[in-house]
Amino acid sequence: MPPLTTDALVLRTFPLGEMSVVAVLLTRSKGKVRAVAKGARGPGDRYQSSLQPLSEVRTTLYGREGTELFRLGAVELLRSSEPPNSNLESLLALEYCAELFEAFLAPEARDDDGYRLGRSCVTALRQRGSNGTAVMRYAEAWTLKLHGLYPSLVRCLNCRKAVTEGLCFDRVAERVVCSNCGSKRTEVLDADSRALLRSALRLSPANFDERTAGIDLAPIARFHKTLIEAHLGRSLNSSRVIESVLRSWA
Repeated sequence: MPPLTTDALVLRTFPLGEMSVVAVLLTRSKGKVRAVAKGARGPGDRYQSSLQPLSEVRTTLYGREGTELFRLGAVELLRSSEPPNSNLESLLALEYCAELFEAFLAPEARDDDGYRLGRSCVTALRQRGSNGTAVMRYAEAWTLKLHGLYPSLVRCLNCRKAVTEGLCFDRVAERVVCSNCGSKRTEVLDADSRALLRSALRLSPANFDERTAGIDLAPIARFHKTLIEAHLGRSLNSSRVIESVLRSWA
């Protein structure tokens, strides 16, 4: 197989031996792939800061057709994900969104919509005064929606009637239903948050960031967490880190 040059979003890296890392990339050409970046942790790192979460790069991949692990060649940084005057909140949001996208992507399945979502989230996080929390909630909503996992916010999947209040999670059927079909004790999304989300899915992440300024997004975070864990069977690692940081700030 000849070398493949492609644009890609960096999802994450993890160590391989003493000097190298494995980079997980969302590529334009082949979807999600893994590639060894030799010497990425050694002196004179040839990749410098180009392998940060959600940075956009142009790279060359070497490997046989069907390989599970490519070799990473030259990497050109097209757009850094690091926000100007970056703060802890925005850096945590980058890590979280990158892990979220990776968790839902199947290997070598092209996802142009996911690629555009990643780029737009980075754009929002690079804006001055961006709220990392809002961008994370937006990324969750659209990741679930793109994978066919987001419930209707306007019609109950059980009784098929229009939803006028909050939403509940039916743990037996593992689906979201209206408050009449569910138990108030299992409510996962209140009426105001449901209305806010309806508008969110029609906005860009940057505009959603502005629209939700000063609004408590914790109910939406809990709603999305329920959906994500129901699908993955686990919570995201970076989600636990963020929760720990928030508790330390409280």
